[in-house]
Amino acid sequence: PHAFLCRVREEGTKEVKRGIAFGDMGRKTIGNDLDNAWVKFDGFRCERGCLLNRYADVLESNGAYVRKGGALQGGETMNQMNAIGQRLFTGRVAVAKAALTFCEEVFKHTKKYSDEK
Repeated sequence: PHAFLCRVREEGTKEVKRGIAFGDMGRKTIGNDLDNAWVKFDGFRCERGCLLNRYADVLESNGAYVRKGGALQGGETMNQMNAIGQRLFTGRVAVAKAALTFCEEVFKHTKKYSDEK
């Protein structure tokens, strides 16, 4: 798997590009204020410039996928385990931030309700 950033809609018409489908996963039991969507790519090809290629790239000459040996802070290189660990950490931070935001909203509404009583 590799990260990329591309437009999912046509520039002028805003129609969804061919080979891309997305939608809402529907109502959840809690946290409905958070986005919960799905996206599907079926035969979609994005331009080479959309590839986020800090740690790996696709060679133009033969299309081979190659990892880069770029150094991180302290001279450490980004290997597969570091990349997986970074993704897991980022996901956990995002979930924690969403939980905190949810709690803040609950507190705000609870306080408003109690102040009006």
